Amino acid sequence: ERPEGLTPMVVAAWRGNLYVVFGNRRLWALLEFVKRHGPWNDLPVPQVRVIVHEFPFHHIQPPDTKHAFLLKALDAMSACNGGVQAMMRRR
Repeated sequence: ERPEGLTPMVVAAWRGNLYVVFGNRRLWALLEFVKRHGPWNDLPVPQVRVIVHEFPFHHIQPPDTKHAFLLKALDAMSACNGGVQAMMRRR
């Protein structure tokens, strides 16, 4: 499947940074794909869909959903890498 066909990642935007809230495994897989593929040169660069929610998420309704997303976003924002690198956790 092409990257364009993947389920969109959901990110929180805050202070100029994007934090993946849903889709860390997809981000990790995409970064690995880019690392292994190398430069695209004359080929079109694959793109993925991303849903961006701007902090403080006033547009998310109902309030319970907004609160749940806020907690998940705060967890994503607690990463020490500023949203730059995705790490894969082993279970």
